[in-house]
Amino acid sequence: MLAGRHGVRLRTALLAAVGVNVVTHPLLWLGVSRYQHTAGGYAVAFLVGEALVCLVEGALLSLTLRRYRLRWVLWPVAVLANAASAACGLVLAVVA
Repeated sequence: MLAGRHGVRLRTALLAAVGVNVVTHPLLWLGVSRYQHTAGGYAVAFLVGEALVCLVEGALLSLTLRRYRLRWVLWPVAVLANAASAACGLVLAVVA
């Protein structure tokens, strides 16, 4: 998405995407596993965690790719990427 429309090289976009996921993915699952036994249960912990991940990834992408001046484009990209990832995970959980 970024590489095609906004002039970010494919390699740069991939490295940024992998980098933010390396930072946020372990933190998400640490948080979900820790708070899944609270009042809201797993679903609330997962939803809150995903929302926080979107915020953190949007901020990290904004910092990482600041020279492209795409700050307002990167937040929806983070939300879409995480929504797609979560949907794939949920489908796999149901199918498996």
